Amino acid sequence: MKRKALIGHLIIPGMITFGAFAVALTHQPLGWEMFSNYIFGGYLYYAAPHLFWAVVAAVTNVQRTVWHAGFIASSIALTAIASVWLGPQDQSGLPLQWMLYWPLAIALQFFIAGGTAIYYRVKKTPNSSIKKADTVL
Repeated sequence: MKRKALIGHLIIPGMITFGAFAVALTHQPLGWEMFSNYIFGGYLYYAAPHLFWAVVAAVTNVQRTVWHAGFIASSIALTAIASVWLGPQDQSGLPLQWMLYWPLAIALQFFIAGGTAIYYRVKKTPNSSIKKADTVL
């Protein structure tokens, strides 16, 4: 089950990779160097925060919810940066936005996955106000 979920999370950078490749095909002729650069290099660049989180989550053995939260944080960062790139086209290729991708992904992983971990840890404690609030709703 976890392997299928991991593959599902890694499909998101793959979709962005193929989107970037499709856009590049409109500007450049297809060749092996172009293909390998956009497909292999692009995927490794886009998937790096996802792969980083996979290693961190495996080493720390986090809860399943926290595990998903880290991947979702990476996907949010990738989607945000890609939407700026795929929207109005800029001749520069928006290098400043793409420079922000990895730091943004790691910051979101820290806050979203960390916040999720803290939430569930507090929820498990006896007499937690979060537990009481959840039962009221």
